[in-house]
Amino acid sequence: MGGAGKMKNLYFIWIEGLEPKTGEKVNSFRYSPERGHEIEYTTRMMSALRVTEDQLPIVRDLLKDCHVADWVLKGRVFISTSYCPKNTLWDGEISE
Repeated sequence: MGGAGKMKNLYFIWIEGLEPKTGEKVNSFRYSPERGHEIEYTTRMMSALRVTEDQLPIVRDLLKDCHVADWVLKGRVFISTSYCPKNTLWDGEISE
């Protein structure tokens, strides 16, 4: 991750709950023709989706498409992290 020993800024997406550690976090994004964009949630930190700083505008738009309220998006949604378990870094793809 990152070049020349520099790690990219990573974030997980906290949607609901009293604190990021135990609250609901985004696990993945899905799309279906019938329902549009959807979010799969997890309360497990080890399986929460990680995104890079340059993906934040795309993710913010996806969250809006998934009907996440503007007041939520203006709050503390993107939580900085330095830990990225295997298979949790978003590749920009949306599963069907």
